[in-house]
Formats: sequence, structure tokens, C-alpha cells
Amino acid sequence: MNITVLGWLLFAAILLAAIAYDLGLLAGGRGARRELTLRQATIRSAGWIGLALAFGFAVTILDGRNAGLAFLTAYLLEESLSVDNIFVFVLIFAELRIPARLQRNVLLWAFSARWLLVAC
Repeated sequence: MNITVLGWLLFAAILLAAIAYDLGLLAGGRGARRELTLRQATIRSAGWIGLALAFGFAVTILDGRNAGLAFLTAYLLEESLSVDNIFVFVLIFAELRIPARLQRNVLLWAFSARWLLVAC
């Protein structure tokens, strides 16, 4: 598959906008200060899954059925492997007694610190 520079720029713009929205940067920071309800978390998860499926559909259209199936298989494998991380986070937060309202910020800081360490 031959992707043009415009295609990569469009992909990067959509991805950055989705991440900024999810982090609450497009909501003026209001979303980062509140605890998510189960309904809100479900809607956000459905949005990310929908975005991944739309990307997989685009891969299928642009590069064929085998590439789309390979993407879907890899996506499902990654999702199933990431479920164990949820249990680890729950155990760590419970042991350290981190309040639910601060857990998102702790995860964001840990994620940012990891990328800073990788960049160095």
C-alpha cells in the first residue's frame, strides 16, 4: 500500500484530535477534574473501539481483505492482553489508597514520565 503524505497528515491529525479529546484538552480541562461515571467510560470506550474498527475498515478498503483481517486480529489480541493491566491498576490503586478522583491524573503523570524516560 502506498500512502501519500496527505494521508499520513490526515491520520496524524485525527489521532491527535482523538487523544486530545480523550485527555480533556479540548474541554478546557473540565473533563480531567471530574470522576468518570460508568456510562461515560462506556461511551468513551465505544468511541475508541468504533474508531479502531473504522480504521480497520479503511485498511481493508485500501489494502485488501488480508490486511484488514490482520489488523483486526492484532487489535483484538492487543485488547485482550491489555485487560490484565486493568487488574494491576486496580490492585495498585487499592494498595496505595489513591482516591478515585485522582486515579486518572496518576495514570496521566505515569504515562508522561514513561515517555520522558524513553525520549532521554
